[in-house]
Amino acid sequence: MMEKLVPNRECGECTACCINLRIEEASLKKHAGTPCSHLIEKKGCGIYGERPEVCRNWYCAWRFMAQLDSEWRPDKSNILLRFADDGLILEAIKEPHTVLTSELALGIIGGGIEDGLSVSISVRTKEGFCNSLVKLNDGLKSVIASRDGYRVRNAMLKAINIALSQKTDPVSPLEN
Repeated sequence: MMEKLVPNRECGECTACCINLRIEEASLKKHAGTPCSHLIEKKGCGIYGERPEVCRNWYCAWRFMAQLDSEWRPDKSNILLRFADDGLILEAIKEPHTVLTSELALGIIGGGIEDGLSVSISVRTKEGFCNSLVKLNDGLKSVIASRDGYRVRNAMLKAINIALSQKTDPVSPLEN
């Protein structure tokens, strides 16, 4: 897996995965959206050399996708890119109406859909509940093909609003 990482691309000051991912390992348990207890502000992981295996082996999609420039680093784009079994998930770290309708986001969404890649968004609904996951391909394919930026942005806003209105499951407690 490490050999597929973009050479000389490092996480740097980005700690998006340390905050946004749920970890449920014997040595580390944390809810999504909660900073890891080992995270030191402006410095990163306080146990980097001894961090759990899950942390050693997980990388966001930006670390693998050479075509994405430094603007896509999650702490800069406010989007955590993740691979799914069948495609790509854009998880809004900040306000989804803003970050998921940016030119940056719409470019990768449109390109992915045109290339036949499954593209989804993950949006926080409300405190104590799971994110809403919405697949974009069916709803945006014809709009993307139109190349009408106004229509694409409006379709994306509609998808975000659908995601925000979904009833999601309560966050399950961490097992001891």
